[in-house]
Amino acid sequence: MIELTSDPVMPASSGPTIISDVEPFQVPGSGEWLTSRSDVRRFERENEVKQCGNDWTGSSKPAFWDEMVAENRER
Repeated sequence: MIELTSDPVMPASSGPTIISDVEPFQVPGSGEWLTSRSDVRRFERENEVKQCGNDWTGSSKPAFWDEMVAENRER
C-alpha cells in the first residue's frame, strides 16, 4: 500500500541530474577546438579515436602510476 498525501514533499535527490558541458579544449596534434560533448563524439567518430583517461578510481593511485607517467613524459 502506498500512502498519498495532498502535499507531497520530494527529496532533493529525486530530481533530474544535470551535468555541465565540457570546458573548451584544443586537441593536441590537430589543433581543433572542441567545445561540447557532441564535438568530442563527432571528433572521435571522424578520426576513429577514443579518449583515454590519466586518472584512476579508488582512494590511492596504483603502484605502477608514477613510472607510467614518467615514461609518457619522455615520449
